[in-house]
Amino acid sequence: MAIKAQALYDFTAVSGNNELSIQEGETLTVINWNVGGGWVEAQNSKGQTGLVPEDYIQTNSGCIAASVGHHTNAYNSSSHNTAVTQGVNSSEHTNNSRVENWGYGQQQVLAYQGSIDDDEWDDESDDGRSMGGNSWSQTEEGGGRIQRSAAHHSVKISLNKFPVFSKAPNPEVYLLSKHLPKQTDRLPIYMGEVGPVWLYPQSQLDCVVADPKKGSKMYGLKSYIEYQITPNSTNRPVNHRYKHFDWLYERLTEKFGCALPIPSLPDKQVTGRFEDEFIKMRMERLQAWMSRMCRHPVVSNSDVFQLFLTYKDEKDWKEGKRKAEKDETAGVMIFSYMDPEVPDLEPTEVEQRYETYSRFTRSMDDGVKDLHSVSHLHWKRCTGPLQKEYRHIGKALQNLSSVFNTSGYQGEATLTEALMTTGKIYEEIAEIVAGQPKKDLHYLMETNNEYKGLLGCFPDIIGVQKYLSVTFPFFSTKDLNFPGWKPICAHMMSFSNLWKVHLHPDTEAAIEKVKDADRLVAMNKIAPQDKHNMAKNLSTMSYAFQAEMNHFHSNRIYDYNRVMQFYLQEQVKFYETIAEKLKQALSQYTNL
Repeated sequence: MAIKAQALYDFTAVSGNNELSIQEGETLTVINWNVGGGWVEAQNSKGQTGLVPEDYIQTNSGCIAASVGHHTNAYNSSSHNTAVTQGVNSSEHTNNSRVENWGYGQQQVLAYQGSIDDDEWDDESDDGRSMGGNSWSQTEEGGGRIQRSAAHHSVKISLNKFPVFSKAPNPEVYLLSKHLPKQTDRLPIYMGEVGPVWLYPQSQLDCVVADPKKGSKMYGLKSYIEYQITPNSTNRPVNHRYKHFDWLYERLTEKFGCALPIPSLPDKQVTGRFEDEFIKMRMERLQAWMSRMCRHPVVSNSDVFQLFLTYKDEKDWKEGKRKAEKDETAGVMIFSYMDPEVPDLEPTEVEQRYETYSRFTRSMDDGVKDLHSVSHLHWKRCTGPLQKEYRHIGKALQNLSSVFNTSGYQGEATLTEALMTTGKIYEEIAEIVAGQPKKDLHYLMETNNEYKGLLGCFPDIIGVQKYLSVTFPFFSTKDLNFPGWKPICAHMMSFSNLWKVHLHPDTEAAIEKVKDADRLVAMNKIAPQDKHNMAKNLSTMSYAFQAEMNHFHSNRIYDYNRVMQFYLQEQVKFYETIAEKLKQALSQYTNL
């Protein structure tokens, strides 16, 4: 039915995409809530109709309740599993009523999880549900992006910034497990020259993300961009949209997020998605993300990543996707497949190593943020004050030349022409200075931003060993009664002020559990064999983290060495160009 709504933000329609431009405060009539993907069809007071982002409009509470009820009935009538935010499987669906009060205002954030129908999955928007009308701003605390709206006090958090709720139990279950992987499933860890290392493939996997093309769906009502990905292992291209990358990110985070840092994808965007500059930037960042995943020996060899790169046809993709979504080897249970071929470590040694890595990652995170801040400021100066200063110098010299030219003195011509030429050269220098950051600083900032995302993952990984529970102002995690919260608690810590999260110890850390094993055996709470398993499994977790840190350090040295070489080479070219321009100006003047 038609429902009256009010526009919360301005929205400019993309030409040829059946969208409707709206202005803040404008009254609209929503004529179709069932478009999907975070879009609705609306009509303005002039009778014009088109698609607008659902989050850009607001109806009264009764209408919203009716709308949510309609969507809920639609979901319940199918066999799909529905989850809150990302990754909560259907067995946890009963907890949704608690999460709906998180301060998202009137928006209900829903996502698909589990084995869902591919046709409906393909009906989602290419960039998913829109997250609001203002641009995203990076917080100082970490990887999440938050949006502050002047019109509302609600906080909307980007869907792809929080780790997926793990299907797996908490670390205690793994510590007591006796599972031994099959020979084909094991993830070996060897002792290399720098310490524990993953088993690297003989041939390095890589891929090229290129050839973005615009496609359409829903009889042309909605458009999307599809990218071509060509792995060097097959040299056969496959096509993927952004939401397919998002799906891969969710699967990798769910499967490996407790052991490996899986950096977030480039942010989702509602407006400007089909502009050439945005498509180019997104493709560049997707390329960087895929290259980093290809370089990881564990991720690149996983079934879900290989499916993404090498699926043969639509049937193969759908079958592989369903299989990946049913994978139970997720969360902390991924450690059960890791097989260190090294002696077990003592709990105290494990604790010392974690503290060392934790200090380094925190310090590097501070350094990365500092470099990002300085680089951003320098970019702004190059495209703002510095460019204007060079332009002003150029204009001033040309004005002085014009004044001298009015003197009527016969020996004036050479000087006035030289001043005029110098002024024009300074204007050229102004444009060179403004354009230089795109040629060198851009790549340094992109690399730095990648590592900012990677470093934001380490608190979650370390938190698996030293996990805490959270108490929100309105409920406790004990009330939720499912273990999926605990792997994300460390990530929530960076938002403690924003969410008013009060952190308190709820259970002993995994390390403390192992250190306390003798007492547990004496109290007959665990068997002696359980104590042995706990120590061995904790040692495995530590070796896995050491192998990952050694992989991180190796990549860090390579990446920053490469990007700094490129940056300095471009800086040398830049100053040589400036010097040549100044020499050209100097040559205009004669020796008197």
